[in-house]
Amino acid sequence: MFMKSFTGLFATVAMSAVALGVSAQESRADHAPTYDWTGPYIGAIIGIGSIEGTADIANSGSETFPLSDSGFMGGLTVGWNAQDGHMVYGIEGDVSFGEVDATAFPFGPTGPTVTVDTDLFATIRGRAGVAADDIFFYGTAGLAILDGDVSPEFAGSSGFTALGGVVGAGAELSITQDVSFKAELLY
Repeated sequence: MFMKSFTGLFATVAMSAVALGVSAQESRADHAPTYDWTGPYIGAIIGIGSIEGTADIANSGSETFPLSDSGFMGGLTVGWNAQDGHMVYGIEGDVSFGEVDATAFPFGPTGPTVTVDTDLFATIRGRAGVAADDIFFYGTAGLAILDGDVSPEFAGSSGFTALGGVVGAGAELSITQDVSFKAELLY
């Protein structure tokens, strides 16, 4: 008996939410958003970075070896947005530090290894999207910088810096006028 009444209550609440959603959309159609995404911002980044690629080792008996791993990264982000109606445009820069290491075994499991250790990942990107009051859905694209070390155990260590492109998408939710939370995927 309890499950039937709980299911009935859930269906009633869901129907009410659908009806209210239609009314809210109709009343907002002619009005500007109530939340304003315009202005500068600064924040913290916590996330996961990953390496997916191959290592090319001369004289190893094979042409390439897979590299794959992930690890924790943290850093800072800063940016600025401008809002025009429901459209939001902006620029964002970020820098993340962490330990994302990947190891290849070009000479077999008991031979010397090659390790790629990334220390820094930074981007400068444009972003644009649609704001639905306190939720902002966006796409982003720009430049990325990756800094790290390649450490063949048999040949010492050497640093590298790589420049490339980055694209992604995300959603940002305003908690208050001054605090927001976003989830973003960059490639």
